[in-house]
Amino acid sequence: MRGLTTIAVGAFFVLTAIALSVILGTTASMANTNYRIGTPAVQFNNNSAYQMPQCTISSNTYSLLNCLALQKNGTWVVIRFYYQSGDEGAILGFSTAQYPSTPNGYAPWVYIGTNGYLYFGDYASGVFLQVSFPLTPGWHTLVAGEYFSGGTYYVYACLDSASNCQSDSTTNLPQLFSTGSWSYGDIGTEYAGGGWVNTNHNWFFYTGDIEYIALYAGNTTTLENDLTNWLNSTGGVNPPPNLGSPYGPYALYTTSSFSGNTWFDASGNGNAATLVSGTQPAQLTILTQQLGFGGAAPPLQTLKPLITAIAVLGFLIIIIGAVQALIDEASRL
Repeated sequence: MRGLTTIAVGAFFVLTAIALSVILGTTASMANTNYRIGTPAVQFNNNSAYQMPQCTISSNTYSLLNCLALQKNGTWVVIRFYYQSGDEGAILGFSTAQYPSTPNGYAPWVYIGTNGYLYFGDYASGVFLQVSFPLTPGWHTLVAGEYFSGGTYYVYACLDSASNCQSDSTTNLPQLFSTGSWSYGDIGTEYAGGGWVNTNHNWFFYTGDIEYIALYAGNTTTLENDLTNWLNSTGGVNPPPNLGSPYGPYALYTTSSFSGNTWFDASGNGNAATLVSGTQPAQLTILTQQLGFGGAAPPLQTLKPLITAIAVLGFLIIIIGAVQALIDEASRL
């Protein structure tokens, strides 16, 4: 009987270790995906939009995105956002009319498609100048730029690391660099008609969470390298870099500078974005779900030695129990 009792105790330890592995593994997965643990973010719920400021060039009014491109030969953006299945919509874009009017020209510059891909790019006189990335649930950081150099227009984008980058180019004139009435640039929506793939072909409001958006300007390899090196070294977890003159940031929208109807510019350049008429304010929220561990599940790898120790102890106890059972059986013979 002693041996069987000992074996039962050992089996209990082994089963406990298995159960802990399953429970903690599932909880950690939930914490890192669906429950968006522990980061402040501005939450867009498919009805919020903020108009960025404008500038005047040769009597024409342009959005901030177009202003930087026309004045500095390129506009760059760094965005940290959370994606979960079902999120979609234009994060940034520019057009010739403001919601709810239908614009003659439009570019959902950065958007998450209905297929779960992140798109960045522009339309350039008959061709789409665009790149895309498949998304997985979790936090992501995009570094992307559209610029003019040596007679060619480029888009270049990296998602989460400098080893995950794509580019496209054309000699056709893109809308970002076109003159005319590109007066409106929005955060949280853009019109997405025509041939923009995997959109609703209407005003495409964003559903998702943003930690920060930073705008830079220029067309040099120095700027590109500075931003991609920062991304590669930090993964975008740290605040976006201050590169100084002439690169920027020219606007910086963060969770700490968000204030309901106004998203203030934390860069100090005064480029606040204001709530678009007819839409609802986004919400500032702390993305935390209590899972019994103070809002964040302990990573499975940190508890792995303890779980392994419990399992090993259980197997040792089972072996001892088996030996005891053999001894007990031999003593009865």
